[in-house]
Amino acid sequence: WGTQEFAEKMLALAARLAPATGNRNYRSSPLRKAHDTREAERLLAEGLASAGLTSGDLEALPGSDARKVAIAGLIRRRCMVANGWLAERLKMSSAANVSQQLRRAAADRAKLPKPLREFIARTDL
Repeated sequence: WGTQEFAEKMLALAARLAPATGNRNYRSSPLRKAHDTREAERLLAEGLASAGLTSGDLEALPGSDARKVAIAGLIRRRCMVANGWLAERLKMSSAANVSQQLRRAAADRAKLPKPLREFIARTDL
């Protein structure tokens, strides 16, 4: 598909652009987990604010609430946190429920409040 020179240039470019997290050991390291948890907490706080919710409101809402599911989906796409963590923080009953709701949602974002849709759009790049 090209000369050897072209292949070498592409490999050099890919090496420069490849994320530093490609190392399997880094992905499972305590440092990575701590970073993902902090980032997940930040996204949770911003997501709740964008949805017009407080952490106290979560208990009264069903686990299938579109706002909860949208926030959980964003966090799961951006961070490596367990479904159990999402279930606990978003009061979604269980890890299995989180998984099921995310599968079902493939999010109908039109039903979400506009500030939450905008937050997800600018964060989920």
